[in-house]
Amino acid sequence: MLEICEVQVFGCIVGMYGINCENNCSLYCAYGDCDRTTGTCLDGCKSGYIGRFCNKTCSVGKYGSQCSESCGHCSNNSTCYHVDGSCKAGCEAGYKASACKTPCDDGEYGQNCQYMCTGNCINGEACDKASGHCRSCVEGYQGFKYDRDIRQSPTSSDTKKNDVDDLKINKMILENEKTHARQIRQHIVLIC
Repeated sequence: MLEICEVQVFGCIVGMYGINCENNCSLYCAYGDCDRTTGTCLDGCKSGYIGRFCNKTCSVGKYGSQCSESCGHCSNNSTCYHVDGSCKAGCEAGYKASACKTPCDDGEYGQNCQYMCTGNCINGEACDKASGHCRSCVEGYQGFKYDRDIRQSPTSSDTKKNDVDDLKINKMILENEKTHARQIRQHIVLIC
């Protein structure tokens, strides 16, 4: 004669661990599960987190699964979000997309590639993706971005406005270069 015995198996439910299942697994364990005794995450960590218990965020400049990705070209040398690499302050000039790793397409320039080149670069070359400047321009144009038709009367109000705009752009670029150089010097001092 066959007897059937009742067997009971006790253990923690998914997401809990400890002697009496009193502890929660880390919210950042992949799939929300951990070892029922130690609390160690069984399947690794969610994106942006590391450690046995997935309780540490990626170091500055890193993001993603196992913090294996490097941040892109975030504006003002800011750091990216440790989970998905997005740049909260936007991209530095010449780059676009949320992680700022995508260079501007030919014909685009500036922060987040928000501007279009004039199309007056010599031989149809693309303008500089950061500044919009051309190495050389087609005949009849001048100015920082070669957007001023020099065949116009030199006294026209458009020409004077373009001269002022060129000066403002050149001043902005010089200020950005000074700021960037200062940041590099500060970074070198911090490293030393």
